[in-house]
Amino acid sequence: LENISVVIPYKKNQYLENILKQVKGKFKEIIIVGDKIEGLNEFTEIKFIPGNYNAAMARNIGAKYATQEYIFFLDSDCLPIIEKLETINNSNFDKKKILTGTYLNDNRFGLLSNTMNKYIKSRIINSNGSINFFSSANFIINKNFFIDVGGFNESMDLYEDIDFNVRTKIFGANIVLLDEL
Repeated sequence: LENISVVIPYKKNQYLENILKQVKGKFKEIIIVGDKIEGLNEFTEIKFIPGNYNAAMARNIGAKYATQEYIFFLDSDCLPIIEKLETINNSNFDKKKILTGTYLNDNRFGLLSNTMNKYIKSRIINSNGSINFFSSANFIINKNFFIDVGGFNESMDLYEDIDFNVRTKIFGANIVLLDEL
């Protein structure tokens, strides 16, 4: 996972430390954009960009500072299935391929979070098994393709992920579920 920058938009929540423990040491670069972080001194390799941003703006700022060829957008309250991420080293990336994932149901995150994870997975995968959507909380995209599409619409506080999905499809994105690799 050497050519992937992780970008995490952050609003204060109780889950960030668990997320960082899952991704620490697996990626060359981790960037957190948002609220001030306290008590996470063990994660010295993380770039932190403070500010009060909406999710779209935080993701765009993180993308601007990302130095790797691919960007892994991960929300600070979504625990990725790391075993699936490790399979991407063997995946044939192309510029317009977007890898999306589902989330690990974990008792540390509680019933509400686990229920939301199931709901998001149902939005991603149609009843016929095709993928019609990817969640902005957990996807990997080529940085240049992200720039070509125009990044996230910073004027949108809600549904910026839907807007971004529509634009990536217009630009010919190929969405692949990590489970299929």
